[in-house]
Amino acid sequence: MHKHTVLIVEDETELLEFYGLILEADFNVIALSNPLEAMDAMANNKIDIVVSDISMPQINGRDLVLAIKNQYPLIKALGISAHHHSVERNHMFDLYLQKPLVSLEKLNEAVKELISQTLLTK
Repeated sequence: MHKHTVLIVEDETELLEFYGLILEADFNVIALSNPLEAMDAMANNKIDIVVSDISMPQINGRDLVLAIKNQYPLIKALGISAHHHSVERNHMFDLYLQKPLVSLEKLNEAVKELISQTLLTK
């Protein structure tokens, strides 16, 4: 069975590893702590879903996802933020989760929902 590929961009290394562990059972995972490397990852891999922290030092998740969607308009993106207000006001992301994640299943379910949305638009 084909495994979809998820690009995770999270500057906090512990969270990046944690998200990767949650998702790797069901998906191929590319995990990056540097958002500036994300465009290279998009160009060199067939990415199905982007999971991105919204607040990062080099480039924020909104700007990153805007750049990705400019080149890959059909890509679905999941935003994760500790700040509720930044999640509510952001329209770049197709779904949002707030840190800390209450359950491990929430992340997995959100990615699966975005995968199903992607399959519907193809």
